[in-house]
Amino acid sequence: MTRASTKFGGGTQVGDGSFIPDSGTLVVRPDQTKFLRSGTVGLSSLYPQAAKVESLMVHGEGISIFPNAVNVQGYAHNGTGTVVVVYNDATYVLVSTDYGRTWSKIAHNLPGANVGVVWLSGRFILASAATTTTSSDSVKCSYSTTGATFTAGGTVVLDGVAYTGNTSIATDGTRAIICIGSSSGATKVVSTTDGVTLTSRTVPSAPYGTDPKILYNASAGANGWLICASGGVTTAARSTVADGSAWEVVTLPANFANTSGAASGLGLFVIGTLTNFYTSTNGATGSWSNIGNPQIPSTANTSGTAGIAGKLSINFDGTRFVLGTGLSLSGSGGSQFMYTTDFRQFTTRQIIPQSISNQTNLYLTALPAGNAMMFLPASPSSGSSTSYIWSANWLTSSEYVGSSVQFSMPALTSIGAQRIVFGYVRVD
Repeated sequence: MTRASTKFGGGTQVGDGSFIPDSGTLVVRPDQTKFLRSGTVGLSSLYPQAAKVESLMVHGEGISIFPNAVNVQGYAHNGTGTVVVVYNDATYVLVSTDYGRTWSKIAHNLPGANVGVVWLSGRFILASAATTTTSSDSVKCSYSTTGATFTAGGTVVLDGVAYTGNTSIATDGTRAIICIGSSSGATKVVSTTDGVTLTSRTVPSAPYGTDPKILYNASAGANGWLICASGGVTTAARSTVADGSAWEVVTLPANFANTSGAASGLGLFVIGTLTNFYTSTNGATGSWSNIGNPQIPSTANTSGTAGIAGKLSINFDGTRFVLGTGLSLSGSGGSQFMYTTDFRQFTTRQIIPQSISNQTNLYLTALPAGNAMMFLPASPSSGSSTSYIWSANWLTSSEYVGSSVQFSMPALTSIGAQRIVFGYVRVD
């Protein structure tokens, strides 16, 4: 086999791949160039040249463990290390003070399990609703500046509807708008600036489902708030006043379901399905651009598939959108994640080849928290996990290098002994 880089001069470069009969995990050639077998990785400190090549970066310290099994529904971080995760627990949220590396269970001081979280004006604000239908039940908030303990906040009386769905919260930097779904399709919308004073907002009657998601896009002005309904419908509500005091019904470009992802940033609302991304600058009916997902291969659980498998599938870190991907076919090999600013050009990074518990499907969700990143099993509707992968600084470095996903040539069917030919990547 002759590589193009060899045929036209210059030899192989760090990052190049080569097929070599199985010779162990590391091959050192006579010229002292080093190749790692695909499916294995090496410490970045051992291969400093490879650590500078983005395609060779492999992220993750190893397997990290939550205090208990969780089905993450939302999270928020303060930018200086404290992260709060909500996971449909009737008593607790999870709090980390080291960007998601370790966790503690902290009482949320709220009446229901359907808790949402946001970071606003120097405090974490939590919200949930009581789970019965009596008119005396309420939306309640609690808040904390540190995450160490949550203080009871404001209350808004409900209207006799059982708001038992999930809670979604978004912020414009001045106020937060809380959106809680129900089995009847109605949604409760409340705004607050501090978690203490709550104001009910009225949205037009429409089937918003049990798990609506609210987004905020500053560039859209008065139309900056968008509530995407759940349950596989195209219903949405868009604000017509900047403070969320008035709304109108609009139509999404595709059915929004529990398996859809949504985010906002860079002047865009974004909705993702398994096969398509849709973007809009203002959320109006008919304003959405349809972008086919170029990362989708022929099988839905092959490593590299964009992991649009739930409402946390797309996350904005303040600069770029981050997406998880599918695991390898076994569910225990290497995986990847990707980032983009326009949903046309994607850059892919790798995750260590490890098996993490996943009862729902073969996808990972990438959750950025500052420079750190958490990789969790995606759980669009049910299931939970005790384990996840954590990376300290995904922006500029990685813990390992190599190709976490194994690639090889098909075995020959000739008579006699066979020798597997693996893909290797040059790391030095």
